[in-house]
Amino acid sequence: MAEIYHASPSGKNNGPAKKDASGHRPDPKNPKKKLSPSGKFLVALAIIAGVALLLWGGYHLIIEFYNGKFNTNRNDTKVVTDASQLPSETVNESLTHYALSGTQTGDKPSVPDAQFNAEGLPLITDTDTVMNILLIGIDARAKENEAGLSDTMMILSINKSTKSINLVSIERDLVVKVPGKGYQKLNAAHAMGRPELLLKTLKENFNIDIHRWARINFFSFVDVVNAVGGLDVEMTASEIHYMNFYLLEINDLYKRAKGTDNLKEVAGTYHLNGYQTLAFCRNRYTDSDFGRMERQRKVIDLIMQKARRLNPVQLNTLLTTVLPLITTNIEQGERHDLLAAAPTYLGYTLNKSSVPERDDWYGGNVELDAGVRSVVLFKNKKQSFIKLYTMLYGVEPQ
Repeated sequence: MAEIYHASPSGKNNGPAKKDASGHRPDPKNPKKKLSPSGKFLVALAIIAGVALLLWGGYHLIIEFYNGKFNTNRNDTKVVTDASQLPSETVNESLTHYALSGTQTGDKPSVPDAQFNAEGLPLITDTDTVMNILLIGIDARAKENEAGLSDTMMILSINKSTKSINLVSIERDLVVKVPGKGYQKLNAAHAMGRPELLLKTLKENFNIDIHRWARINFFSFVDVVNAVGGLDVEMTASEIHYMNFYLLEINDLYKRAKGTDNLKEVAGTYHLNGYQTLAFCRNRYTDSDFGRMERQRKVIDLIMQKARRLNPVQLNTLLTTVLPLITTNIEQGERHDLLAAAPTYLGYTLNKSSVPERDDWYGGNVELDAGVRSVVLFKNKKQSFIKLYTMLYGVEPQ
């Protein structure tokens, strides 16, 4: 191989150039300055920081894209001015549909301060480790301008200390005093004053002080479940029977042929589409409204499990389908933080319950401002809310 020479300033040939430590001779036409080890480290660090900054910025741009999908039109439903205007029940509300469980008788700390109301109910509110959101499901057939009863109400409580998500259904037929509207069923509060009146009703009747809410039309379950590709649901023969019954109305509303998606009444696990899942969740005849609440929580659990396994394309479909269906008062910054933390929260333990629990209530016919109604009453109201407090915060109220 030919030797490489370099010239002296006088132009004379001074012989072959000396090799460097790696065995290479420098190119006089393209001299390179060698970096010290510390210089190489700084360059590598700068490259890593630049890439991380780009990824961080891109990630948050994606989060903001989905953040903008929420519906923030908080007053998109009409309200009723008095009890006579409340939407009529769509099915028989007779007590025979309840499985009666008893005899008819009359700067934030990690847990809330020991604040009890006059009935001895402990304060349920946010802390530095617990965030509470009221989920509201409206059983409204019309997509807009419907004075909807909040037939589904759940407390979604995220506890970062115990790494748990607690999903607690609140019985819609509880007797409450709605501020300014008299004695009603709890589900009437939303129809008479939107989420704000419902939150105020919960505070004044049960010492539940929640400020965030998210509302969805219960019929949106169709789109949500279809977006995750359906759900595998275990059902009894009775649950299938009433699912087929509710499909009669659903198919009519969606202009589908009678009998579409009906199943044989044989117990087992079935892959349900959105229409079938909605019918499954609306059933309260198999085992009372408490059974219906359990089915709703079961479906939410299955959706969360399915979301954990979605690939990026499927997850994008889910988010772009679901988020526009949700109306909320959660501010943009908090929504951003919730979306960013969603992968972490999906790994939390999910606990499910109801207020009251199955064995903590009895039923009765009571004269309300809207007339005589079949309602749910507490056996031991104080004990029910002590159980709720203990579940949400992991300690008993002191």
